[in-house]
Formats: sequence, C-alpha cells, structure tokens
Amino acid sequence: MRRKSGWAGGLWAAALCLLSVAASADPAALTITSPAQASTVKGNLVLSLDLSQTPALASVQYFLNGRELGPLLTRPPFGYTWPSAGAWDGPATLRAMAKTADGATVISTPEISLTIANGTGVIQTLSPDLTHPLGGQVQWKVQANRTIAPSEASDLVSRGYAAMQAVEAFMFFVDGRLLQVVFSGNSGAVPLDTRRFANGQHELFVAAYSSARGAPPLAMQQTRATFDNGRALQELRPRWREVFLTPGQSLPLEAQWIYTNGDVEAIGAGNLSAGSSAAGVVAIQDGQIVAQAAGEADVTVTSAGYSASFRALVASQPGLPHFTRDGQVATSYQPGRSFFVRSMFNLSTTEMDNTPGLADQVRAAAINTLTNSLYSNPADNHQPDYATWAKGWDATWNKLQNDANRYQMSLLLTGDDIARTPSEMANSIQNPWSAQAIQHAFSSARDSKLVLGVEMTDEVTFQWGNTPKPTDGRWQKLTPPLPNDSFLQLMSIINGVSGRPAITWPVAAVAGNADAGNWLGDPQFAGYASLFWDKLDWRAAYPSGPSLPQIQAGQEYATVGRFPVLQLDKPMLMQVSVTGAFYVKLGPGNEFALGQDRLQSGGWIRPELCAAQPMLAVAAGTAGVRAYAFDSAAWKSTRTRAKIGQGNLQTGAEPFQTGTDRWRATAAVFNLIQKLEPYLLQPRINALNLGAGFVTAARGGPRSRLFMAINFSESDATAALDFTPYRYPDASTVKMYRLLGGSSSSATAPNSQNGTVSLHPGETVIWLFQPADAAAAMAPSVSIASPDAGSLLSDRVTVTAAVEDHSQLGAIDLLLDGLVVDSTPSSQQFTCDLSQELPGTAHSLALVAHFLNGDSSEARISVWTGPPVLLRGSLPRSRESEQQF
Repeated sequence: MRRKSGWAGGLWAAALCLLSVAASADPAALTITSPAQASTVKGNLVLSLDLSQTPALASVQYFLNGRELGPLLTRPPFGYTWPSAGAWDGPATLRAMAKTADGATVISTPEISLTIANGTGVIQTLSPDLTHPLGGQVQWKVQANRTIAPSEASDLVSRGYAAMQAVEAFMFFVDGRLLQVVFSGNSGAVPLDTRRFANGQHELFVAAYSSARGAPPLAMQQTRATFDNGRALQELRPRWREVFLTPGQSLPLEAQWIYTNGDVEAIGAGNLSAGSSAAGVVAIQDGQIVAQAAGEADVTVTSAGYSASFRALVASQPGLPHFTRDGQVATSYQPGRSFFVRSMFNLSTTEMDNTPGLADQVRAAAINTLTNSLYSNPADNHQPDYATWAKGWDATWNKLQNDANRYQMSLLLTGDDIARTPSEMANSIQNPWSAQAIQHAFSSARDSKLVLGVEMTDEVTFQWGNTPKPTDGRWQKLTPPLPNDSFLQLMSIINGVSGRPAITWPVAAVAGNADAGNWLGDPQFAGYASLFWDKLDWRAAYPSGPSLPQIQAGQEYATVGRFPVLQLDKPMLMQVSVTGAFYVKLGPGNEFALGQDRLQSGGWIRPELCAAQPMLAVAAGTAGVRAYAFDSAAWKSTRTRAKIGQGNLQTGAEPFQTGTDRWRATAAVFNLIQKLEPYLLQPRINALNLGAGFVTAARGGPRSRLFMAINFSESDATAALDFTPYRYPDASTVKMYRLLGGSSSSATAPNSQNGTVSLHPGETVIWLFQPADAAAAMAPSVSIASPDAGSLLSDRVTVTAAVEDHSQLGAIDLLLDGLVVDSTPSSQQFTCDLSQELPGTAHSLALVAHFLNGDSSEARISVWTGPPVLLRGSLPRSRESEQQF
C-alpha cells in the first residue's frame, strides 16, 4: 500500500482504508506454510506461503516482530530465505501481508509464533500480559537463561557473578528509547508508566546480555503492545523546542498540557513558573524569556509538579555560520558560493581515479567534498632536506589539485600527519625546516581556493589528553619528550600563513565538555568545530545496531550538548555513520556473513538511519556532514586478506557491491539537502515542540520560512501542527518534502494554519513556506506510482510517473542510480533494464520532471535486484520506503 504525501488528518487515509479492508478479508485465504506455527528455528529459514486460495498477488511483505523483514517480493511464489542469526535468540512472531494484483485488497496471514534458537539462550516476559491493552503503571519483568557448563561456573564466581548467573544485565527499551539497564541476575524488572506515552501501539524491546566472556547478547524479546489510558495527563510541553534571540529580544513563556488521547490544553501564564540555566544569557522576567547576552541556556518551565525544558540561543547577529566553496566562512546565504558540506571519510580522488564509474555515482549522490591528507611528515618519510621534501610534496599536491578541479569537488583535508604522534609533533616544531614545509602546505591549500578546512588529529583527546595547554609536564615522559607549549609552538607556525584555511581538532565522542572547550572552543586553536559521535546508552539496542533514540542521544551529546563550550559563531561539521558490520571473521569470504562471522558491536546502520542522521545534523545547525565511511579499496583488501579469527574488520558503503542500500539512502538525503540548500543555510528561527519523539528545526530568510520534523522514535508517530509562526497568509500552497531512507518525494499542500502529520521511524518531513508570488512559481511535484519502494526486481521494469500539473510539464527523465536511462516529453511510463545489475544490491530509481518555468521536481525510491534469496549481509530492518502495509 502506498502512503500518500497528503495533508492534515487525511495524510494516511488511504492506508487506513486498506487496513480496514485487510481486517475484513478472510485470513485463511493466505497462510504461511514455512516455518510451522510454534516451531523452533535456527540458521537460514525459508519463508513460504500457500497461495492456492488467493487471487493473483502483486507483492508480499514478511514481518518479523511487527517490522518489515527483507525486501518487498514482487514475483510468485513469494518465498524468501532469511538468516535467523540476524536476530538474537528468543520468542518471535511472523506474518505476511500481500497486495492483490488489482491493488484493491490487502490480505494478511494469521500471525504465527516461533522460537529462534541459534545459541543456548531463552527469554520470557513474566509481566505484564502483553496480549491485552496496558494502562497506568505496570511492572515489566522478564527472565532469561542459558546453559552454563561446570567449567564456567568457577570463572563466573571469580569475576563477581553468582555461580549459575547466566545474565549480566537486561536493557529495556520503549520505541527504541532506553528505559533502564538492570543488573539483577537472571531476571529483571522495571516500572513502566504507560501514561507517559500516547495511546496506541508501541514497541517493547528487551535484550538479555550474557555473563559469558566475549559472548553476544543471549536473548531478546521484541513485541508491539497497545497502551490505552483514555484521557490521562501525559506531559507538560513547552511551545518551543528551541528559540533564537538577539540581546534585548523577548518571547512569552508558553506551554501546554498534552493528554494521552491527543487532547491539548493551553496553560495560563499565571500557572507557569520558569528558570534559566544561565541568567546572564537568558533571564525570566514577568512571564517573558529575555535575551541578555550571546550564549546558550536551558529554560525550564514548571506547573503543577510537572516540568520540561527547552533550549535558548542568543546571538549578537543572527545567521548560520557555514563554508563557501572557496574556503571562506559566511553567516548569510550567498548564491553560488555558500554550500552545505557533504563528504565521506575514505573517499578521495585516488578512489575515483581507480574505480570505473565511481565519479558519476559520487556526483549523482550529491557529494561535493573529497578528503585527502594535507601534509607528509619528514619523521615518517625521512626526507633529508626541504628541497627534497618539497619536490615530492608538490607533485602529489598538484595532482590532487588538478583532480579536484576535474571532478569539480571541494577539499576537506586532514592534517593528522602534523601532530598525530610524539615523533611527528617533535619534527613539526623542532626540525629546522619543518616550519617552512608546514607553511608551504597551508599556503598551497589557501591559494587553491578549493580547501574548506583542515581536520587535524582525529579524536585528539585519545592521543594528547584533555588540553593543548598543559602545565604539568605530562609530555616529558614521551619519546621523544615534548614541552608543555608544543601546541602553542605549532599554532605559531600555522598562523604564519595569513588567510590560511581554518583548522579544527576533533575530540573523541566520549570527551567531556571541558575537554571539547579546550580544543574546539578556544579560537587560539580551532576555527570551526568538527564533531564526532559514537556514544551509546551502554550498548546498541538491536541485533543490527543502535536505535533511532540512541543515535539522537549520541549525536546531540556531541552537538547541542556542547553548545555551551563551542564557538557558535563558527561553522560546525558533524560526523554521521553509514557503516555496516564491524566483525570477527570466522569463515571464508571478504564480506560479513550472518550465521558465520561474529559482530563485535551493534554498529550496523539501517538505511533510514543513514538518512535521518544528516537531517538531525541540519536540525542542530551544522554546516555539513562527514559520513563514516566509504568502503574503500583498502578496507576491501583488509577483509579479503584477513585470516580466520581476525577481528576489527569494518564495512562501509559504496554504490556497486558493499552497503549499497546505505549508499542509496545517503544519496537521497544529500540530494534533498542540495535541493533545499538555499533555505537550510538561512538563519535559525524558533522551532515548535512536537514532543519527545520528534526533532524539529526552523529557518527563516527574507522570502522564505522552513519547518522540519524528524521522527526519532522506533514507532510511527503523529503530531498536531500550528503553522502560524511560519506561513505567509497570502500564499495558497506550500511545498512539502518527505524523506525516508532511500526514498524521497515532494507534494504541493494547502497553506493551512493547522494540520497533523504522521511519520514512520526515521522519516523527515519539511515544509517550505514562501510568499504568494514565489509559491506560485514552485514546480509541480512528480511521484513514482509504480513500482513500490523496497521491491525486489529483476530484468526489465516498468516505471510509472504521476505529475501534479501536466500543463506546465516539459519533459521527464528516468534515472537509474543517478544516470538518465530514459526520457520523454509526454509519456508517463518508462522502461528500466535491471538484468545486468549485481544480485543482492540496492538501486535508486528516480524521476526528474522538468517544467516550463525552468524548475524541476524529483521523486526517488530504492529497490533491490536479484532473486528472492539471502541478500548479502542483510539484517532485519525497516524498509526504506514511503510505503507500508
């Protein structure tokens, strides 16, 4: 079923209608024949259906524990081989839903229960009864166990466990958000107040972590529960999630009561009290938020025993600091110069030179910046003098500069060779000609007009500690010994180049704010902030990796959590992740194999998380992202040469074989950011608060306002909207953009004052408001009517377009992975040949409609190619699409 990009309460009307049809259909018409009801399964599991009593079907989707499992199958007999090692041991449910060939009916199989048992773990929920709606506060209690050999019992005791303690800890999650970690033996319990959540379905997930050495989690239980508290008080919610002011400006304190049934009540000003975490930045006076001086503060509002906070930022001159294409810093958008940095670790001109077709794919993915090393340290290459060093460095630099110009890319360079190790630092500040070499490198970077900035030692706090200006002689014990002022000497050398590119010293994700302030907040060292995140709530939530709330917590810890110590008048770049498995190789192959190799950490990023992270970075006010990481030739070679038992093997994303679904999601979000760049780089303005599961942000310029919402919950979420702060009353329509994993679309929507929106987990919706004349000039939207996103396709595929207004249409192009494969000025049906594509890889199908006014609209989906067999390294995930049964 296609979820339409409709408006207000009718957004999901078509979906709800078909769901009601499905509920009335005869469930016996479609049944699962494999696996059997109540069976215990392990290894690769063949899923199959009895189709004898069904009408002709167009597609089938399997669901494990309520989540989409694998691709959307489009060919009979709709079988699928699933590696059950992709889930931890424990009870599970399986169902399938099918759409008939005429598109009129959705048929659901009865849900079957099974037990996954690839190891020795078992888990069960003792309370509450999840088959009935839950209300009020309940005790959520589980019990888990595993087989413990006699030889292990003594080891457990020596490590502080009971002799037969199978479980180290339980992690309890609601909608992917960590509720609590419990260290309590083989059973664990937490209080769950269902009144803190809206009525409706929520995901309950609990993982039991083994007490065995080096063992993965031993069992999990993942289920959907219904919360129903009638009209109970859910939360106090401030009107704003964040506000932006200049000194002297004020804003009324406003908040609402939110009820579990969705009701909203305003709280009178006389019933609200408030406080500020930094009264010198923001003061609370007579029910007003009053900006005092530049800085950041948290404002806490309180009423009737409830409290909630929001962020207030005060700037002397409003603007969003960002880079221009020639390496300068701007605070207001400059057409033709300003841009949002979109880059990937490991992606260099060398990779593009050596990989046929990669340059085209990089451009199609809207990547605009490449990375490369700036410096070659004489301590590493042992050149005897400056002339010899310069001859070699100049040859390398000239090629890099020429390649960047040829590929029309900016450069974000790394300078870690300057000060990564004690020997490199000693050479940089003590070698009599190194100052000349360093200054030559920075001068060349400046003169190229290609270099945005230089990222010095990554995660510098791991190498050099909490400050670049120690007073305790800590580096005297190094080999060679170094003085306290080593970094001051180095900065003096770098600062000898006037107009040089800005540099930064990225700190580790786990570094504290004081450490971040020392390295990134001090203008003596950093000219912008490059922010890393990999901080999770103890461990990743799911077998495949972190949940959306865990990513939000980690990313916001590294961005808004550090606002008090960062230079908010300088650009910020954010690391995001597109990684696959990080694993131990336990069998043949050069890719991670489920059921064979062992994940070392849950670092597998689902496609919808690949798209949500850059949008979260946009919301935080960053000026670009660095995606970790391109699956380079070096990474592939390392995995190929790795011996059995070798660990620390990584997988990234690239467009041809490895992590292709993550590449397509990255391409979708980067292209949307490129489309909206002139609006996203406008000054930040007050952003509405839609609740804990939503991240929101807003921008405002001379002739546009933009509001965005991202669902960072692992359940579908709905929010009521008040567009009063953003809309232009004279305009009849606004433009609405949607992004979910590898799929994106746009639609024209009525310029209503109020509305509602529903979002899938990880989905972003953006509303662009413009005055009447600008809104009228916006291009009509195009959408892909078929095939469905997430489909498993092969051979020749027909792609059908739908256009809002044909009268203005010039032509439509069909793009496969960003390259035009068909074009027509009139027809809405296109043909795409997928027969030569590698089985088990993801591909982007996009329609670009060109209109007579010179503007264009795009819609894209991500699909799979190959037969319905085990996909390379696939894990249970939410399908990256706008469709859901």
